[in-house]
Amino acid sequence: MAMIESGSSPAELLPGEEQPAASISVLGVAADPDAEEGLGELLAGDPLADADRISVPTVTTPAAAPAHVDAADCVVVGSDLSEDDSLELLETILERDRTVPVVLLAHAPSRAVRDALTELDWTDRLRPAATRSERAHLADRIRTVVGYRRVTAMARRSLAALAHGSDAVAIVAPDGTVEYVNPLFARQFGAAPSEFVGRPWRALFPDAEVSRLAEDAFPSLADGWRWIGDCELRRADGSTFTAQTRIDALDDDSLVFTVSDRPVDED
Repeated sequence: MAMIESGSSPAELLPGEEQPAASISVLGVAADPDAEEGLGELLAGDPLADADRISVPTVTTPAAAPAHVDAADCVVVGSDLSEDDSLELLETILERDRTVPVVLLAHAPSRAVRDALTELDWTDRLRPAATRSERAHLADRIRTVVGYRRVTAMARRSLAALAHGSDAVAIVAPDGTVEYVNPLFARQFGAAPSEFVGRPWRALFPDAEVSRLAEDAFPSLADGWRWIGDCELRRADGSTFTAQTRIDALDDDSLVFTVSDRPVDED
């Protein structure tokens, strides 16, 4: 568990790397989301609603929150939740995905709630925001805690790529877009590394090969297996070549594609 300290920055985890300006979807959870001066008003109000990259599509009750946790980049827990509701919500997040960042708004949470927070990977605790500066601080803390989670996930995927450093490697984010390719991959596919970032992984294969992978490789990955086979791949100029391709699925649904010239029967 990491309780984020004020003033820290996700960029410190990857010195010299510019962090992508990805949007942040916040789930607010309150006993009474529509209460006057409650969490719903706070998250919809200025300056949080105007904060760069932050959107708040849902503010809901503890009972309805589990249906929205999977789609959230960050959960903000309102100060009006009872201890029991807070503990149940934190337990739900722990069971669904302990890496989802949680920001708890509370003056003095109980020992049980504090202990439950320590079970999660990324958390922060602030007093309920009342002034404009406090709301701006909340927006900053949301960006920070989400940024730490994203940078850590990227670092983990990069380490996975380094484990295959003698081959051409591409890391694909959970949304299906290429997040990183190593120099050997870029040379093999005939373009600069930056030209691959943000493109769908399907662009690396002819359409028929994409369909074959969907039917053959991805069911194996879903069952926890690594897939290896000969694939037809597509270079940046549209030409194709055949190579042994290995696909690994990581815990966060990212994919690692490893491409080599070795025939399958050499492994």
